Amino acid sequence: MNKYYSVILFCLSAAAAVDAQEVLTDPTRPALYAEKLSVNSNDIQKSEFNVSQIYTNSKKKLATINGQKVSTGEWVEDAQVIAINTTSVDLLVNGKLKKISIIPSFKRYKK
Repeated sequence: MNKYYSVILFCLSAAAAVDAQEVLTDPTRPALYAEKLSVNSNDIQKSEFNVSQIYTNSKKKLATINGQKVSTGEWVEDAQVIAINTTSVDLLVNGKLKKISIIPSFKRYKK
């Protein structure tokens, strides 16, 4: 009986040594996913704002604009977030109000 335990223990330790060297990746990650994207503020045009995500519930509203997560009253580049709606964000840019709609992540096709 002890002989079987030692064989099982040997197999498990060998398998653990092989797995420790392997780098695991998320199988659900998209093929062209980048781990960390660094965005230089000079790369983003000052007059262009892209809303990529909006999160709203009864207590808080958040939006992702040019890769930066913000809430009402915060600043993105040279614009202040005035309001966050379900499909758009109102920004105050140089004294002018701009409504920026969310970038659609998919297209809807009519049948």
